Amino acid sequence: MKQKPARFWKRGVAYIIDTFIISFIIMSPFSSLLSQNTDINTFADFITALQATFSIQFLTITVVTAILTLLYWSFMEWKFNQSVGKILLKLTVRNLTKKPVTYTQALVRNLTKLSTIILLLDCIFIIKSKKNQRYFEKLSKTQVTEEVMKF
Repeated sequence: MKQKPARFWKRGVAYIIDTFIISFIIMSPFSSLLSQNTDINTFADFITALQATFSIQFLTITVVTAILTLLYWSFMEWKFNQSVGKILLKLTVRNLTKKPVTYTQALVRNLTKLSTIILLLDCIFIIKSKKNQRYFEKLSKTQVTEEVMKF
């Protein structure tokens, strides 16, 4: 099978699949800690609920979730060259130097997934890229490819 740069829509669908998996596996254990049954009837109740949301517990859960999310993508792409979403869509992460993807490369290419805004800016770079690469993929010397069937 021949490989070509992955199409943007396939990458987007793979990302959505992985996000659902991460939400289910990583976020589920924390959901009971984050949900609060607060009746908000006045502005003072709203302020109190808002203050409770930004607690040390919330900050800790956010940091742990971010680290686990980064570890999911980095580990899967380092060890298997694919996340679950990429496996389902037949996409593969390749090292442009023809060697196996290193953990550092996988980590660098996934750093932008910690912030939606930074990830969106990183994805905009694909428009200018000849190889359909995000900027952080270019930095890590990696590329997402898909199989091309020849007839």
